[in-house]
Amino acid sequence: MKMVKGVSVTAGIAFAAFYVSRLPFLQMLGMLVLAMLIGMLWRAVFGQRAALEPGIAFSSKYLLKAGIILLGMRLNLADIYHAGWHVFAIAVCCMMFAGAVVYGLSRLFRIDQTLSTLTACGTAICGAAAIAAIAPQIRSNENAAAISAAAVSLLGTVFTVVYSLAYHGLGFSPAAYGAFCGATLHEVAHAAAAGSAGGKAAVEMA
Repeated sequence: MKMVKGVSVTAGIAFAAFYVSRLPFLQMLGMLVLAMLIGMLWRAVFGQRAALEPGIAFSSKYLLKAGIILLGMRLNLADIYHAGWHVFAIAVCCMMFAGAVVYGLSRLFRIDQTLSTLTACGTAICGAAAIAAIAPQIRSNENAAAISAAAVSLLGTVFTVVYSLAYHGLGFSPAAYGAFCGATLHEVAHAAAAGSAGGKAAVEMA
């Protein structure tokens, strides 16, 4: 029962985002981006409430992952195959480039090697999930893992909003925009959120 309040708040934010996304000028942002913005606004106005934390943590850990799994179940391997080898080549190149650049810049600014490695992996692979998987392997402390996860999550959120706002000015087709989002945003949730600005085809490609 202690989780009900937090889950109720997250559900309320989700429903609010669903209806707000139907308003003129806000449709371009997509429901998922609006949900993130409403959640940030809620936190800024009402602060951190201890009573809500268990439900919010449950929603972010399990309900979000369940949603991503359901999103994946909508896809079919044939669709992934038909996306073409060039999409996978773009993804591999982006991963290698992002990992090398972030690690190199981190070391250039004399950031601790462990933190540099975690941040580079989180940026290049899949955000906080990659950091959580790699941290025990390199014997990272919780502080470094938390800092790197916060950094990549914050930047992912910022660029999710930027991509959504820029979509109509980029001139990409929905499929090209989806490939762009999927290749350059690390979190699956962020890629799907940004892709939603381009519609169903963009989300599936992302």
